[in-house]
Amino acid sequence: MRRRDRGPGSDHSRPGSAHCAQVSSSSSHLINHGIENRTISRYETTAVYTHPNAEVDIVLVHGLNGSPEKTWTASNGIFWPLDLLPGSLKGLQANVLVYGYNADVYSGRIDRSASDNFIHQHAQTLVTSLTLFRRGEGTFKNPIVWVCHSLGGILVKRALLYSNDVLHHHQIYRSLYVSTFGLIFLGTPHAGADVASWGLMLQAMSDVVIPRRFFESESVLLRTLKKDSETLANINNHFLDIYQRFRIHMVHENHKTDIKGTKIIVVDADSASPQLPGVTYYGVEATHSQLCKFASPSAPGFRALSTDIREWIIEAPAVIHGRWKAEEEDANRRMRNEIQEHIFPLVTETDVHREDVPTAAMPRYQGRLIAPRGKDTARWWVFLQEADGVHGFNAD
Repeated sequence: MRRRDRGPGSDHSRPGSAHCAQVSSSSSHLINHGIENRTISRYETTAVYTHPNAEVDIVLVHGLNGSPEKTWTASNGIFWPLDLLPGSLKGLQANVLVYGYNADVYSGRIDRSASDNFIHQHAQTLVTSLTLFRRGEGTFKNPIVWVCHSLGGILVKRALLYSNDVLHHHQIYRSLYVSTFGLIFLGTPHAGADVASWGLMLQAMSDVVIPRRFFESESVLLRTLKKDSETLANINNHFLDIYQRFRIHMVHENHKTDIKGTKIIVVDADSASPQLPGVTYYGVEATHSQLCKFASPSAPGFRALSTDIREWIIEAPAVIHGRWKAEEEDANRRMRNEIQEHIFPLVTETDVHREDVPTAAMPRYQGRLIAPRGKDTARWWVFLQEADGVHGFNAD
């Protein structure tokens, strides 16, 4: 990949920033007619790459004790969602978003605290943040491709279940479920993992010595990831009801993580790749942490991931457009049923065409003209069927 000069004023605070100085010229600038943004919020949604012609949103969600920047940054400083992914799409365009949440199960810093939220609380926040972000950006109905590392995969599964179950008066939050086309799970412990493995992994990631009592008490998030976790089992069982509507690739680590002389597989293939019909599985010659840190286009796993995303960008718009059309038709049916149940028993009705309606500010052709039974029919109420629901107009 051709390197791009990065001018003065760059951020040299993260590892490998000298190398990254050759990759970007400012915190937000034009690349291949797209906008790059290296100012990444620790929490909630950040668009790190946007393009005016993008029809798909790629959303990356980190895992345990991760962050929306460090999780996806290799040891040489390459932040691949910006430095590698847009160029690998071969002329196709997509927005690239990263999502951050407090996934800390310990904290050695005075300005940070470990999370005490349950997974369903994190899921609700993810749905709300991403939905409102996309609504504000005008990409509300863009297809979504998720890339999830470790715990991030469990979070996204729970978020999709929540999005599917929201009540009618919160319909906008159903958009993530409707818009999701595909998911790539990188080392996600669908069946859980041993606490001992997580403990060694977290100790290796920590800048401080973690007290033994931490692992004896366990955090809320760590309990979720245990083998035989009831919360994890419930998420998996309910996800079975919806998973076949998505394209799903599950990736597992083939290399053991070396932690101070002890080598372990953090999430084994049985947990990272539970066998389900229609799901694609493969291993990557990388450790659990390296699964999400690509130092170059030739890094193990990157070609497969970028090829999957590129193919999904081509396929997703037509599929998701059809789902939104079906969703709107279902919403209209519900609205008509509610009107019939609550209003029609009290009224007389007749068919009406647009040219017969006195107030003509109505974009659709067919409607229903109704008036209270036994009342003066000089005042009519017109209900018109539109793509986004049934609307009423005073037509006296």
